[in-house]
Amino acid sequence: MSTTPGASSRWVGYPPATTWIECGGDPHRLCWRDGELLALDHEDPEGDRTLAALGGESYECLSALDTWSRHREDLRLLVLATRGRSDVVRPADGNEQHAGAPFGPPARKGSGPGWFAYAPVPAPTPAMPRQALLSGRALTFVSSRAAAAPEAAGALLGAASLASLGGGVARRLCAMVAETWAERLAAGDPEALRRRAGLHAALHGRVVTALREWLDDPQADVEVEMIDAGAERSVRWEDDGRTVVRVPPAWLHEVWGRELEVTATTFVLGVRARDGALALDAVGLDGTATRLSIAAIPR
Repeated sequence: MSTTPGASSRWVGYPPATTWIECGGDPHRLCWRDGELLALDHEDPEGDRTLAALGGESYECLSALDTWSRHREDLRLLVLATRGRSDVVRPADGNEQHAGAPFGPPARKGSGPGWFAYAPVPAPTPAMPRQALLSGRALTFVSSRAAAAPEAAGALLGAASLASLGGGVARRLCAMVAETWAERLAAGDPEALRRRAGLHAALHGRVVTALREWLDDPQADVEVEMIDAGAERSVRWEDDGRTVVRVPPAWLHEVWGRELEVTATTFVLGVRARDGALALDAVGLDGTATRLSIAAIPR
């Protein structure tokens, strides 16, 4: 089955997502809405920043906003964050985790949070760069191990903190990062071309996770070919048992970011926004091309 979807409207079909973090000893809300990360319990974030600077205090909500502003184009977020419902990402337990405050100070000097990603992807194939294995390895970070490079350690910790956000927030942030790099890659940006392997790794891990869920086969042999933006998207089943999926990096923000990978028993290859609705180009389990239309969730 094949299809060549057009470009989707940016945030149509992306409902707001909210999560809770501890801020100043109280539970506060972080909300993603229309492409922005908001601290809902801070009416005047800039005023609170001034008060924090004068009083020597810190607000985890504002730290989260600042962290996101530094990592809006950080591909490491796609490596550290969940790849789907069956891929559990959680902070490490023990003294290395400051419980309830991923953007706060570490629990003790010389330590910091750690994050683990499960559900490893298979060994690389010719269509998948070896760097893709990074998206399936158990990833952990402890700041004391990176004392020789504190700036790099802090950057990784920031990306890991964003990747740990719940309530669908991390997925939406990842979709924004993916959209940025997909657009740059399609435009032939030299830096995006240099980082193509990292984007392929992020795409591979999420397509494999979604397809295995769709097939209800955690051991399914899936090969992911990252194609150019205007190329034909498809799913095909080979005689040797492999399932080959051809999608561009735009699939990450078109489909995965909206949590539409598997919809009405179909695997979704592309999404278009049309007149307040979403048009889905998908394939059924029998290989039949399917087009679905669903109402966009109000934002």
